[in-house]
Amino acid sequence: MKKNILNFSKKELEEFFKSIGEPKFRVTQVLDWIYKKKVLDFSSFSNLSKRLREKLEENFVIKTLSIEEIHESKDGSIKIAFKTFDDKYIESVIIPSKDRVTLCISTQIGCNIGCAFCNTARLGLIRNLYTSEILEQYLLSESIINKKITNIVYMGMGEPLVNFDNFLNSLERFISEEYFNFGKRKIVVSTIGIPEKIRRLADFEYAPKISLSLHFSTDEERKKYIPVSYKIDELVESLYYYYKMTNLPITYEYLLLNGINTSQQHMEKLYQIVSLIPKSKINLIPFNEFEGSSFSTPDVEEIERFKEFFKERGIFTSVRTSYGRDISAACGNLGFSLLKRDLVKRDLKRKS
Repeated sequence: MKKNILNFSKKELEEFFKSIGEPKFRVTQVLDWIYKKKVLDFSSFSNLSKRLREKLEENFVIKTLSIEEIHESKDGSIKIAFKTFDDKYIESVIIPSKDRVTLCISTQIGCNIGCAFCNTARLGLIRNLYTSEILEQYLLSESIINKKITNIVYMGMGEPLVNFDNFLNSLERFISEEYFNFGKRKIVVSTIGIPEKIRRLADFEYAPKISLSLHFSTDEERKKYIPVSYKIDELVESLYYYYKMTNLPITYEYLLLNGINTSQQHMEKLYQIVSLIPKSKINLIPFNEFEGSSFSTPDVEEIERFKEFFKERGIFTSVRTSYGRDISAACGNLGFSLLKRDLVKRDLKRKS
């Protein structure tokens, strides 16, 4: 089976080119075609010799994902379902706004964190995505809308820090000047929080902005609704280290679940956590309801009360707009319906 060239670093490609008698500068030309010009066909690399293009064709592919479905929401967001080489599915969401186009990308097929409020979690973890599969979501999404994607958020299916090495490789490709050349502040990684990995990410040359999916202000509640979770004190310590190393503000994501985590006591405990690190922000996320869920969304007044509590105390607080709710593209809703459909189809096939 041919290997995906997007999984190879510049150094690894230089070693391959040396083995076939080609000079190093050819690697820069290849990288330019893929990452700058975004051309995904070796035969179109016109400044390479026919022999070299054939060698590339013999040994590599650029694309393994295929577009299975595209759904456009009333609000303009677009959900794309990709089929992988092993007949699995992942989803990405394009979110256009006045001054930017944001792409929400996945890092895993399914997820093993087990959040009780997340539709994707019902799948469990099927497998990690390769670096190439993370990058292809961007390349193919941009070709669909024919516009430049300006921002990347790792907020799709899966926990990025569990698929750590492939996540780091993709970050380097997105941020490094040799590849896509995004600014660090144009990329956000959302994580449930793994202290050791947060510290390692802080030491990484291409560390982006980070958002902690906190959602609860006590360890007990967090463990109840997020089975694979770490103690809040440990997380805050690792985030403080992240802030010191990167000088990037920390955002705390807090999912508002009606009657569960929106009391005065919850607000006060959340304030104690957030105020420990300078410049911290809160992103409130009203729960996106889905079939089979036992949770519900708080009313507008309760959401506004929560926001005002932190605003009065000088904490920058925003309420996330839920794009794509009508096409199951909102936060926590990705992947399940498509994969469930595939499982039903396979079951019917076996029975027939």
